[in-house]
Amino acid sequence: MPANPLLVAIHNSPGGRGPTLTETAQIMVQLGSINALNLDGGNSASLYLGGTMLNRHPQTAVRVHNGLGVLLVP
Repeated sequence: MPANPLLVAIHNSPGGRGPTLTETAQIMVQLGSINALNLDGGNSASLYLGGTMLNRHPQTAVRVHNGLGVLLVP
């Protein structure tokens, strides 16, 4: 079974820089991806993993009414 790469790029500092869309595409190709999904990286973007908000304090996160879940099933 081929690997299923998951790439999350976040920056959380004023003036911080994440990869460009082209750089991200190049990384995904290097990881062997055929398809990829680019999501909005605006103020509402948050990374929640294992019960913890990783890229911002929960009180400063913008409320959104949708999301994308990635579940690993054995």
